[in-house]
Amino acid sequence: MHNGAGGSHFEIVLDEEARPPVVVASGELDAASSQEFELAIATALDAGQGVTLDLSAVTFIDSSALRVVTVGLRRARDEDQAFSVPAASAVVRRLFDITGVSPFMTF
Repeated sequence: MHNGAGGSHFEIVLDEEARPPVVVASGELDAASSQEFELAIATALDAGQGVTLDLSAVTFIDSSALRVVTVGLRRARDEDQAFSVPAASAVVRRLFDITGVSPFMTF
């Protein structure tokens, strides 16, 4: 578990053996965790097999993490790679819904 600024608790795990690679995030996805989250997605996409995000254990998500997701989605589309979010918590789905991102996600 990582403890970011302001007591934010999060964990980012990248399973590079899976095809496509899987990024599992839990806890709070915010400014404190966004850099690590972005690095995990970029590393997964660097393999050229796409990426799957498991956001089922995310308890909070803010605009900085939403930006990371949309940048990753755009890169995947530009590179003709798969990008899916088969597991997302209610908090994540709500943010995706209210910001209009949901139609671009594969759940």
